[in-house]
Amino acid sequence: MVFSGFQKKIIEYIRDERVYDITSFLFEFGFTKEFCYDEAEIKTQFDESEKGETYDVLKDGLSQGNMTFSPSVGMQYERNAFTEKDFVKKRAVIDYSKLNKTKEFNGKEYRFDFLHPQTVNTDLTKIIDFLIVWQYLKENGLILEIDKQISSKDISIFYSAVTKQGKDIVQRDSLDTPNFIPVELPINKDLLKFIAPATEPPKRDAMNFVSYEIIFDEERLKVCENKIGLKFLPTPELHFFIKRKCKTKEEYFNKASLVLAWIAIIISLVFSIVSFVFEIVSYNDSQKDMAYYSNQIEIIQRKIDSIDKNTFNQNEIENILNEIKDELTQFKEDMNAAITPREPDISNE
Repeated sequence: MVFSGFQKKIIEYIRDERVYDITSFLFEFGFTKEFCYDEAEIKTQFDESEKGETYDVLKDGLSQGNMTFSPSVGMQYERNAFTEKDFVKKRAVIDYSKLNKTKEFNGKEYRFDFLHPQTVNTDLTKIIDFLIVWQYLKENGLILEIDKQISSKDISIFYSAVTKQGKDIVQRDSLDTPNFIPVELPINKDLLKFIAPATEPPKRDAMNFVSYEIIFDEERLKVCENKIGLKFLPTPELHFFIKRKCKTKEEYFNKASLVLAWIAIIISLVFSIVSFVFEIVSYNDSQKDMAYYSNQIEIIQRKIDSIDKNTFNQNEIENILNEIKDELTQFKEDMNAAITPREPDISNE
């Protein structure tokens, strides 16, 4: 398998035990941050919106009405008669309930209060690269999986804070009018709010006063759900895997064998060319030259044969290939000199 540069870095972090599960991967590669809503900012925006407005609310201990029964009418609701002195002025309050998030996973409920710092993700797009590496290393015995206890942080990383600017977000107060105590009759709340006085001040949804919304990535949770309760440990073989440039023994041996096969083909081709050259070039010392070049080829062949094909030590192969390169370079220079026409020796004439 061919790994990208990013995937190779993941493997190195796994070897160093810096990455051992999904959460540690996101943390080590800078794909998480601590996020919470600014309560002071919410209150400031709320105050600017309300502008000090107050609302009439029944004093504590007073009820809106009572249920009565008569034989002719049956059960009915009678609203109490109130005067101005039965009310007090109160200001609206902030409802923070929508800033709390709840997520159920594997039968357990996890709660997150975003008025306090929570670990969220900044980018989940790279998590697929991580899962590919995880699966490959597992299948090749390079890591060992073990169960772990799921923490709230293992779930919160699937939340992200997204700016609301430019998004079509429907915002509404939990109740934009003074609250009331529901009664049996009438059951229509829209009608009830006109006939029943408020017992509490109105509540304003805190989400109306923030610039970010919290989004949960259900799709990537689905992709990762089988790995969330797992972590892994690197095996000793992983160190050798990285030394082999992220190749298994089989992949490395196959590549090395292919390299050696090509070298052998090249040497055979060179030998054929040399034989052809000496058939068409005739000099008095051609047999001597032929013996010399044959000896050069034998030296190169011995270097190839000296490579231990069972271990394929990388440094050894590189050193031998460099020696073969030097021998071929010298061979080329000698052969060029051999086929260059020589000036006749006229010193004795």
